[in-house]
Amino acid sequence: PTAYMIHFGLDQQPGFAMIEPGTTQIQYTFNRSNSLQIQGGNEQHLYNQFLQACQPVFNSIDSLGRVANDHLNEPDVLNSLERQYGHFDTLMKQLQTDFIHAHPDLYSGAFVAVNYVSGLENRSIEHIQPLYDALQDKIKNSYFGRKLKSVLDVLRQTAVGQPAPDFTTPDISNKPVALSSLKGHIVLLDFWASWCLPCRQENPNVVMAYQRYHE
Repeated sequence: PTAYMIHFGLDQQPGFAMIEPGTTQIQYTFNRSNSLQIQGGNEQHLYNQFLQACQPVFNSIDSLGRVANDHLNEPDVLNSLERQYGHFDTLMKQLQTDFIHAHPDLYSGAFVAVNYVSGLENRSIEHIQPLYDALQDKIKNSYFGRKLKSVLDVLRQTAVGQPAPDFTTPDISNKPVALSSLKGHIVLLDFWASWCLPCRQENPNVVMAYQRYHE
């Protein structure tokens, strides 16, 4: 068994199904949000129960999003909404971790664990290792179990005090530069993307850091 994303078209809402041996029935009404219904085996049954428990939190977060869109130029309102979002985000994370620990023998538990980790703003070994340890061996060896382990492996490689993983990238003159070639110097690494608004907002601070420290 594993999780599959189901697409009904570019303008339709996708969904996830826990496909496993046996018959799976999928019902979807086009152009109607939250209309997807899936019935299958035990994995799907328990995952459906998890989604039902999460639905009130989903609804609250959606409501906050609609209110935020109506008050984009009102910082006080947005700050209040952000605090409320933090409350519901905490509830969602608790539901996720409860499901993982309650069902260490489910493939869907590993799927939920990967989604939990992807939603963490600050990932740490201390957060993720207990989730991975809770899974049974057969689940650890599944697709999503291996994805969870890969996150842990990366965190161990990039933990404070560990040598940074080496890589080579072109400089502004298109000449290849390896990070390891800068060993012995103080190096600031900033990973950003042109489409990322917080990244672009941070760019002037990177320029100021360069101007102050580049020598």
